[in-house]
Amino acid sequence: MKPQIRCPNLNHSRTRVTVRFCSVCGEVVNREIPVRKCSEAEHATRRRERYKFCFDCGEQLIR
Repeated sequence: MKPQIRCPNLNHSRTRVTVRFCSVCGEVVNREIPVRKCSEAEHATRRRERYKFCFDCGEQLIR
């Protein structure tokens, strides 16, 4: 079995997280926040900001 590599994003260890998904690995970090439907313009902005995953809907932005 391969050892799990820990995500470098600190949202996984915080107690108060303001986003639903991690922008680095795409995992849910706060289940209390509802999933949002994002527009393509919002995703384009997040791609330019170099996010790999959308932190509102969880969609993979950069492959």
